[in-house]
Amino acid sequence: MKNIFCKNFENLFQAGQRFLIFTSILLLILPITGSLISTGLNIELTLAMIILLMTLREGK
Repeated sequence: MKNIFCKNFENLFQAGQRFLIFTSILLLILPITGSLISTGLNIELTLAMIILLMTLREGK
């Protein structure tokens, strides 16, 4: 029972990592192409960078 739960959790975590990396890359690309309202996008940009760095560090 515990093994099944652990495996499911690992799969979920890996899917979450892929999703986070995908969204952070999108958040990095959108402000560059759109260059819209600076303050809101700067916050998103820094968040995306932090998320990306954390997920890459977790992946190693």
